[in-house]
Amino acid sequence: MNNAQRVAFDGEVKDSQENELVKNEPQKPTADRLVPSGSAHSEMANDSINSSSNPGPTSFPRIASETAALNQALPKPIPLSEPADDANGPSDFKANVTNPVASTEDRWDDSSIVFQSDIMNARVEMAKRFANSSASVLVCGESGTGKELFAKLVHSHSKRHDKRFVQVNCAALSENLLESEFFGHIKGAYTGADQARVGRFEWANGGTILLDEVTEIPVRLQAKLLRVLEEGSFQRVGCNLDQRIDVRVIATTNRDLQEAVEENSFREDLYHRLNVLQIEIPPLRERLEDLPALCDRFIRECADESPCNVDSISPSALKKLAEFSWPGNVRQLKNMIHRASLLAQSNIISPSEFETFKIRTERLPDWLLELSLDDVERHLILANLNRFSGNKTRTAKHLGVTSRTLHTKIKSYQEDGLIEK
Repeated sequence: MNNAQRVAFDGEVKDSQENELVKNEPQKPTADRLVPSGSAHSEMANDSINSSSNPGPTSFPRIASETAALNQALPKPIPLSEPADDANGPSDFKANVTNPVASTEDRWDDSSIVFQSDIMNARVEMAKRFANSSASVLVCGESGTGKELFAKLVHSHSKRHDKRFVQVNCAALSENLLESEFFGHIKGAYTGADQARVGRFEWANGGTILLDEVTEIPVRLQAKLLRVLEEGSFQRVGCNLDQRIDVRVIATTNRDLQEAVEENSFREDLYHRLNVLQIEIPPLRERLEDLPALCDRFIRECADESPCNVDSISPSALKKLAEFSWPGNVRQLKNMIHRASLLAQSNIISPSEFETFKIRTERLPDWLLELSLDDVERHLILANLNRFSGNKTRTAKHLGVTSRTLHTKIKSYQEDGLIEK
């Protein structure tokens, strides 16, 4: 064997020995194994490995195939600034995400809030002033008063008006689904999580998120919501990486949040974080001067369905409406006008169109009208205690209050000497 052949032979033996060592050596983590594919770190790691590799007989096909398989299994990072409009987004987000500048029909119009009263004018101006801030807003009011409209008003007049306005009905989602809807999840986070999904907070990044009926959020999840408000970060379900977001939070409720705090069903620290700015929407019975304008709006909205082409309401019919107590507020009025437009015998709604409604006013006895609200409350509590033979639990349940609240009321009456201990 000449020298050239010996050199070639020695090189083959050396290559064979190196390949055997590589084959038997325990595999060490590589950048491809540790970094999700598609990320900037993954690209840098791949460039480093490719630049240092020597192509030819010393390539590692088995390691490369395992790396590819691992990258396929790892969750792909979801862009934070602009989530993709696909199946990974929030379920039914097209029905729950509104972009005010997306189209003419979606663009917010201040005339959506109909009013003539001074009290409503003051609330509208307050909402516009609050729009200039990025602080959280709590919109309070009875069901049907239009809290969602005020949330949209704040967003439309803010610097975020060209960003997304995302709505979340907290009462419509189960506790098991709410966290995933809020913050999203990675693939395989739980049984049935076949693909990664963007949460509502991430979808609203840069814009505004509306938490409708915020008191329905479970206490366990309230701590995570508090972190979003305080730190502007969250973690997707099944992932330990923090995600940074810039979202303005508007919350609505038809309950007394302070009472919920006393009942330990709502965190006090979260209440203070949400209640930086507050708008209290008055019920319809406290702004009856808005009835004519509201009726006119609703008549025009259902004009195409009216058999007699209803275009107005008579003064006597308006007077009758002013006598109602309106527990359902503006939503109830809209439904009543819609029904009256279908029942009307002419183009003018008359009082007879409301005769079929079960809603009616009843005159209270004169002695009851002489009592203060506190006196009425006390009489009601004592009457029901007597009715249920002193059973405080049944009394509280019937009155729609907690046992703790009832106990506090009774103790107060005893201390004031209004009832015996």
